[in-house]
Amino acid sequence: MPVPESRSIPPRVWLLAALALAVAVVVIIGPALFDRFTLNVLTRSMIYAMLAVTVDILWGYTGILTFGQAAFFGTGAYASAMVLSHLGATPALLALALALAIIVPVLLGAFVGWLSFGHGSTPLYATVISLVVPIVVTQLVFSGGVWTGSSSGLVGYSGLPLGLPGYFRLTGICLIVTTVVALVFTRSDAGKLLVAIRDNEARCAYLGLDPQRLKIVLTTILAGVAGIAGFLYANASGVVAPENTGFVFGTEIVIWT
Repeated sequence: MPVPESRSIPPRVWLLAALALAVAVVVIIGPALFDRFTLNVLTRSMIYAMLAVTVDILWGYTGILTFGQAAFFGTGAYASAMVLSHLGATPALLALALALAIIVPVLLGAFVGWLSFGHGSTPLYATVISLVVPIVVTQLVFSGGVWTGSSSGLVGYSGLPLGLPGYFRLTGICLIVTTVVALVFTRSDAGKLLVAIRDNEARCAYLGLDPQRLKIVLTTILAGVAGIAGFLYANASGVVAPENTGFVFGTEIVIWT
């Protein structure tokens, strides 16, 4: 029997690993290079970049123009801030805040995905739903009273005891992981499937695939990623406000992408 040839690691994998390692080194030593203002700006920018990655997968690869990632981001941020404000910031409660920052946006994402990509939906219908959801979430925040801080938001709570350098490193590592996973995913067979749905959804259905279900699953998973970004933002900034859930912020994310 012929001896099977060993598969070598493609050069692009080595390049991706080298780039990720180089960026990780910059993130780790960054607090020694930058002043506090720069660290603060870059920390928020890296959190927003995580959101831009999710919009890129939905819009750039799958063809779903969405403004709803702000709602998932804000939901995750508020879920975290409400736990930290009203219950405390013990290790167990921080773990609860992180869990809720993922679970609540995931449930909302599943519901939005079902509304957007159910039977008989159109791309325009999905975009309209993504415009409406941030408005609805913002109104819920306004009507939340002391629980959400209404129009003033929530401020002054304790979060992860990391300090600005620690938050810079944490958000940087999270962005690196998000980007690497997104790159690997979009270049895999599953990623090619997203492009196929974007280019010819009808043919994918003829081949026995279920584009609508795949869109719902993708929306749900990326809502969870947006929720993690919201958790990071709520802890790093120490304040969440209705603007973090709104339509304007959702539009800004699309522009950044």
